[in-house]
Amino acid sequence: MSQRVAMQLFITLVTLLMHNGNASALEKHYIKAKPGTCVTTQTSCQINLLLSWQGEPTTTYCLQVEAGEPKLICDVPNRAQHYKLSLEAASDVMIYLVRKQDKQRVAQVMIDVQRHFLNQKRRKVAWSIF
Repeated sequence: MSQRVAMQLFITLVTLLMHNGNASALEKHYIKAKPGTCVTTQTSCQINLLLSWQGEPTTTYCLQVEAGEPKLICDVPNRAQHYKLSLEAASDVMIYLVRKQDKQRVAQVMIDVQRHFLNQKRRKVAWSIF
């Protein structure tokens, strides 16, 4: 199979997937988090997030937080589309926007946890030119 035929097959496949009913449903939904990264020098990172999302106006949503034990937050006001969340995590956290009626995940966002270790030792130079 030539590269040209393979590329045409790939484009056709992507086009079919984009016209699938699930793909069009996903385009209506999104979730964003600010900040998207937590940087720490400790073993875990404490972060205050502002989550915002878009969904169907007549649907009630929950937030599912996958940080260690999965946690489902369904006391989100129906039309608020904003939520403040404080969490502590040792590794990356995935947050899903979930339809309350059928528990279907419709959007997701990842919070990147980066640990940086500081080298506290300071080297003393014991030599001199003079």
